[in-house]
Amino acid sequence: MVAIGSLIGYGAGSIDMVKVFGTTLGDTQFKQMTVVAAAALLIAVGVTSYAVTERVLISPRCPTLLSQRCTQELMDVTGIQKSNQAPSRC
Repeated sequence: MVAIGSLIGYGAGSIDMVKVFGTTLGDTQFKQMTVVAAAALLIAVGVTSYAVTERVLISPRCPTLLSQRCTQELMDVTGIQKSNQAPSRC
């Protein structure tokens, strides 16, 4: 993807953008290329944000059970020992 962007930028650098766009986007080739690149980035992020839907990977069937799993994972990562308590059931 980076290589494609570099090739497009190289090709756009050979075009006299000041003659094409005038001074609307800036008075130099670099300023105009910056505006075009920023617009392309905004469009790409907008399309990605529109097209991608997030999925919930863990469905909380039982909030207590989910809380216990998260607590257990946290204790496993940090190495904290759990006190002897009766487990609660849903």
